[in-house]
Amino acid sequence: RDKDPKKASKLAFALAKLNQREGDIGQAKKFGKEAINLILKTKREKLSDVDAPEIYIAGVAIPGLFHENTIRRELEPLVL
Repeated sequence: RDKDPKKASKLAFALAKLNQREGDIGQAKKFGKEAINLILKTKREKLSDVDAPEIYIAGVAIPGLFHENTIRRELEPLVL
């Protein structure tokens, strides 16, 4: 987490989506909040800091523009 919070945030996001799909809302919220906390630790001064090619982790599409608002939007209707 401390070495690469952006990568850790993407992994937490994938876990949140997987738990959301399975109906485990408590775990989905836990991992969604962790994804947000981690992404807030990353440098976000310019577009290239949040822009990356879309990737898949465990079958979950990680958006190309990955930032706090994207995480919240992608995990709706969860309130994080």
